[in-house]
Amino acid sequence: MRSRLLLLPLLASLALLADCAPTCSEPMPACAADCQLTNGCPQTCACPRSTGGKDAGSGAGADAGNAVSDGGSGGADAGSDGGVAAMDAGADAGLDAGADAGSAADAGQLSLFAGQLGVAGSADGDGGAASFSAPMGLALDGAGNLYVADSRSAIIRKVSLANGEVTTLAGSPNHLGSTNGVGAAASFDSPHGLACDGAGHLFVADTTNEIVRQIDLASGQVTTLAGEAGHPGKSDGVGSAALFDHPMGLAADGAGHLFVGDSYNFAVRQIDVAQANVTTLAGRLGIPGAADGIGADAGFSYLEGLASDGAGQLFVADSDNFAVRAIDTASAAVTTLAGTLGHHGDADGVGPAASFSNPVGIAFDAAGVVYVADGSRVRRIDVATRTVTSPLGVVGQAGVILGPAPAGLAAPWGLEAVPGLGLLVADSAAEVLLSFH
Repeated sequence: MRSRLLLLPLLASLALLADCAPTCSEPMPACAADCQLTNGCPQTCACPRSTGGKDAGSGAGADAGNAVSDGGSGGADAGSDGGVAAMDAGADAGLDAGADAGSAADAGQLSLFAGQLGVAGSADGDGGAASFSAPMGLALDGAGNLYVADSRSAIIRKVSLANGEVTTLAGSPNHLGSTNGVGAAASFDSPHGLACDGAGHLFVADTTNEIVRQIDLASGQVTTLAGEAGHPGKSDGVGSAALFDHPMGLAADGAGHLFVGDSYNFAVRQIDVAQANVTTLAGRLGIPGAADGIGADAGFSYLEGLASDGAGQLFVADSDNFAVRAIDTASAAVTTLAGTLGHHGDADGVGPAASFSNPVGIAFDAAGVVYVADGSRVRRIDVATRTVTSPLGVVGQAGVILGPAPAGLAAPWGLEAVPGLGLLVADSAAEVLLSFH
């Protein structure tokens, strides 16, 4: 099971690049395909743009084959070099019209936000000039910055939402380790989940190191919050006395608590950040299960993404149980929000009538919606009604296709709902950040 951690994104990435030959030819009927991808492969032609907004694609001709059609009339895409799109919230056709401001709707456009399709790397730069290698977890700091766990490069990246500039916050590309330090002096090994506490700290699930790290965003200082590097285990305790086994997802509740999806321990852990005190919130350490219940009476199987609503509710992508779970953090009561435990599938529906194939990354937005990266799709769950829909991606189609929904994804993992930008997606196999708006 441990081998699945990076093998699947790697294989998907190789598949993405296989047989990639330019296939776009003019004329294209109304340029309907908008120079998307064929079988997940970048095309090299440039098609005329549709009217109603600025080109969301590259500046100065770069990445012309990945240019995306405008998200809707009157929606001005402020594109920086390489395909960074900054949408106006009032005109964005991908946002829910009405009360659900800031929540990506079930119709919209998929655009390239940063990185180069199918090109792995660790270059800093603006938008498409930057590159990623298996980008996984995403987190927002509330000050206009997005953070990316660039997993295979073993670094933490920072992306300015205002201009799309990508820089390296901490770690040195491809230098694996568990060293604490400032900026490039620190090292990581396959970081996955990220979370910001709103108080100037970024937390990192340093997965293969078996630890949870903390980064002071002002200074770039990286420290180890909990766990002991290189020592997997299943102990509660303070700081290095606590042990994890492949921590994956992270979520902060804004009240001084950090939650950890401890994947190979099949449990959700809670860290009181001020004291670095680790306890087990739900599940039995080291024992997989498939049951709702309170605390240790609940069962999980290979947890991945976590998301908090900031009001005492935690959402869990219970990957190998093919379900999305909800935890009341005050009572530790675990329920199944959507899907049926142990039942694999691809169906939309309400609650147990819906099914999932491989739920991994997860995000919550202020409109009461949970987004789940599931195989080659993004699923949308209305928490109040437990209704599951599939706004993005196609079952059985593993390749990025830019353009109108449902478009296409390769292997999405990290998700973040951003007012004015819609839903940001880290596609770990395509090596890019995408925007669905």
